[in-house]
Amino acid sequence: MNKKTSLLIMIVICLVFASACAPEGFDTKRIDGIKVQYINPDYLMDETIISWYGEVYRKSFVHSVSHIDGYKYILISAGEVPTAGYSLEITAANIENNAIVFDARLIAPNEGSMNAQVISYPHQLLRIKEKEEIMIKANVDITALNANIMKNGEVKGIQGIYVGQADNNFIEIEVDSQNVFTGEGNRIVFLMDDELGVYFEKEAEEYMGLLVNETIIFDAFQTESGQWVVASISRLENDVDNIDEEVLEGEYVGQIDSNSVEIIIEGEPGSFRIGDEIRSMIENDEIETGALVRITIEREGDYRIIRKLGML
Repeated sequence: MNKKTSLLIMIVICLVFASACAPEGFDTKRIDGIKVQYINPDYLMDETIISWYGEVYRKSFVHSVSHIDGYKYILISAGEVPTAGYSLEITAANIENNAIVFDARLIAPNEGSMNAQVISYPHQLLRIKEKEEIMIKANVDITALNANIMKNGEVKGIQGIYVGQADNNFIEIEVDSQNVFTGEGNRIVFLMDDELGVYFEKEAEEYMGLLVNETIIFDAFQTESGQWVVASISRLENDVDNIDEEVLEGEYVGQIDSNSVEIIIEGEPGSFRIGDEIRSMIENDEIETGALVRITIEREGDYRIIRKLGML
């Protein structure tokens, strides 16, 4: 057996062992010298990791958990987007002050492509060999979410937060700072199209009842004078297939403790668990006793957990 044949056999053996060591659904790559494994969530086997993944994949931007198999599992997410067809690409990774910092960017669907009109959550699930405790951070560029500008001065499918009506002709929307609009900070005042005003008239059949801090999708166009006009608005609805969520309206009473609040629903007081976002709203006095609220809850065992809260 000559040297070339021996070398070829050794290479084949190495490749066989390398492929055998890589679990199905796990793709090992190097990002700027850092070895990571991309994971297809469908191939997760460990119940602890499956449960953790189900809790965090909808939430932006980065989440990590250490596990007894010696790996740190990492999920980087762009959060909610209005249609299918979006993806998330990891573009770089650097070690800074005992932390791995990933750079990622949201990629929009190709122009003209047909995509299901359902909420999706673009993300990447990774894991790294955890030789020592290390923090995980991520910078996620979501410019693509608002980068659908048309040549005729129109924009479509912009995601924002409804702030409220300035008067009968103008509404205020909080939009990402990387968008095409100009204004004071991220809160932009838009003129309403003539046909849009009916959405805000409580007596009208088309009344939408938008809540302060509610996430919306809107289309807009720019006049010759430079004024942006909102042409249409729709809610960024939760995935209708998520049957565990429920929307309730009631009267906010106050905090029971640091992790729960009391809200009167249909005349009956009830206890609801809260997370950091709702707790922050309470600490900043954004919710007053007696305020009418609409909440989106999920049930976990005996607990009812508030995922979203808006003022009526």
